[in-house]
Amino acid sequence: DRMIEDLRLLSDALSGDEEGLPDLSQLAKAGPWLAGRLYLLPPEAQIQQFPTTVLIQPVHTGTHRFLLALGEHAAIEQLDEQMGALRARSLVLPGWLPGSAREARKLVLERLAHAQDERRELENRLDAVSQRRHVAEALGELRLLDWYAAHVPELPVTDQFAWITGWTSDPEGAELD
Repeated sequence: DRMIEDLRLLSDALSGDEEGLPDLSQLAKAGPWLAGRLYLLPPEAQIQQFPTTVLIQPVHTGTHRFLLALGEHAAIEQLDEQMGALRARSLVLPGWLPGSAREARKLVLERLAHAQDERRELENRLDAVSQRRHVAEALGELRLLDWYAAHVPELPVTDQFAWITGWTSDPEGAELD
């Protein structure tokens, strides 16, 4: 879910001003002294100031506000703290991004489609196993047992409920079966 959501957001960020975006492959692979970041900003975020040694580029799309940043590791870490306080979300700029925003968006959309297909396939396989193994019924029984464990101490001993304590000489429960 997180990977698919990140790919959707990255695609949205790349759909903005394609001509104004820097070479994303270089930004993603910045280092060893530099670091690049892409932040998703909350709509209400008000940024007062940035570390002076960080290059900043706002990216506005129809649905989100993003911020591209490049700077020394220490300055980016300081910006990470500032963005965290604003509840901004840091998005990974994958190393496989090509330089052009148009090419990068195309590749992101391909990977997004592949991830969604893979997720559907895994969900179908999981559903099939769940049906064969009666997982829903087992989970229902566990939930009932959990309720019993939480509430039975409060219930009086009746024909349906009783406290059984003690030791047994039949640890496998063969006698009970």
